[in-house]
Amino acid sequence: MCLRKITLTYCLKDEPSSKLAQSLGETIVSFDFGPAIVNPRNDTDSETNLVKEENVLWPIYILRGNGDILLVYNNHANFHTSMLIFGPLTMRPPAEDNYGVDACSLICLDCVPPVLVVATSSGVLYHCISLVCDEESSQEFSSFPIPTLYVYESLELTISLTSIKDQEILCPIRLHKSIYNPQVYFCSHIAGVHVVNVPLLSKFNLKDFSLEDTEPSIIENLICTKPLSLAQSSSIPLGLGLIMSRFYFSLIVLLSSGDFLVQRLSSLNFEKIELIEDNNDSKTSPPAVGFSAYISQILKRTMNAPLLKSEANKEPIKEESFQLLLNTTELLRQEYLLKMETAAEIMSKRIKSLINSKNMQMEEIEKCFLQKSTVLDNISAISKKYDTCLENQEKLSSRIEQVLRYLQNCQNHLSESELMVKQSLYDLQESLKTYKDTFSQIQLKFDYQQEIGLNETINSRVKGAPVANQIKAIRRILNNQ
Repeated sequence: MCLRKITLTYCLKDEPSSKLAQSLGETIVSFDFGPAIVNPRNDTDSETNLVKEENVLWPIYILRGNGDILLVYNNHANFHTSMLIFGPLTMRPPAEDNYGVDACSLICLDCVPPVLVVATSSGVLYHCISLVCDEESSQEFSSFPIPTLYVYESLELTISLTSIKDQEILCPIRLHKSIYNPQVYFCSHIAGVHVVNVPLLSKFNLKDFSLEDTEPSIIENLICTKPLSLAQSSSIPLGLGLIMSRFYFSLIVLLSSGDFLVQRLSSLNFEKIELIEDNNDSKTSPPAVGFSAYISQILKRTMNAPLLKSEANKEPIKEESFQLLLNTTELLRQEYLLKMETAAEIMSKRIKSLINSKNMQMEEIEKCFLQKSTVLDNISAISKKYDTCLENQEKLSSRIEQVLRYLQNCQNHLSESELMVKQSLYDLQESLKTYKDTFSQIQLKFDYQQEIGLNETINSRVKGAPVANQIKAIRRILNNQ
């Protein structure tokens, strides 16, 4: 808050404050802060890639009463930066009246690139995209980016519900930003409160988008404290705030009479969106619109019947009351009944097509059931045939084996494998003969060696042992003695 007060005080100090300047619209009527940028004179930290706080510049957009928009960059570490005032900024396409000479309020929506909203006392809102063009930057202060404002859309608020020819209602309009949804803002004036939804902000995160394909902004008249243009109202909105519930948002308005009004907001104004995130998903194309979303688009209203708040003691003018009734009836017919009839017709066509498709699908299902029974019968018949074929195949294979065995036995010539077996048997037979001869020779040698050993044993007995006659003689001698 101190930063805003200091900056605004400095800007107002150099502005002319005479009555002539006020009459010419050269006084400042509103200002707002834009998204922070990096000071081009200072470099970021190459190691951490972080920006120091003293290197951040806060752009402040300042609005004059004649529609000129000035730009001041604020840096709390360098007060001399705020001494440079740029502008008035170039607005494209150019207009002779500079887009109104009765500007009264300005806000900068929280998005990148920033979108400025300029309100005039005649009830006209201008949406401007702030883009930096190098060719149009100032040569004197080329180190600071100087943006160009591109006005892509203008809206007109319905100040009074009664319309009388050649009657222009002038009242200051105050703009209020929403902290819950950047693409929604509120307008308050002596005749009530409006809410504006800017769909363009939700397209900034797409890779390719065009302003021609973007839906126009939606204005909803929430509260009307002055339904009749000629009537005097003592219920002027002084302030407003948002009440966040579990499933919806509500707007609470403080009136000059001391009363509070609470109006529930449409869910369309507070859908969850992501505007500044830069990721791979943001570069993809938006998904296809379903039937429910299509019906919602058809039923989407650009105007609505607001909540009326007027003094009960004063008697309204009959002409304006009748005009109010006609306008309300026309509004209900165009914004409610016609769209509902269109949606009902589309839904009836959709129902007919779904019924036809359902009938066709039921017929297809019946055909599928018939085909299923036929297929099951065919499967059972084929399985039986398969079993029969398998049995016949086994019988034929056994017969073929027998025939082959018989033929093999009847052949006079041998096959190659049989010849090899025969040769191997012949070789074994020859080897057996050789082994048999060798064994017989070894057996003969063994018998010969046994005979030689026996003879040697006999001879040794003859030489050393007494014979039987000798034994008898020895016995006789011993008996005689």
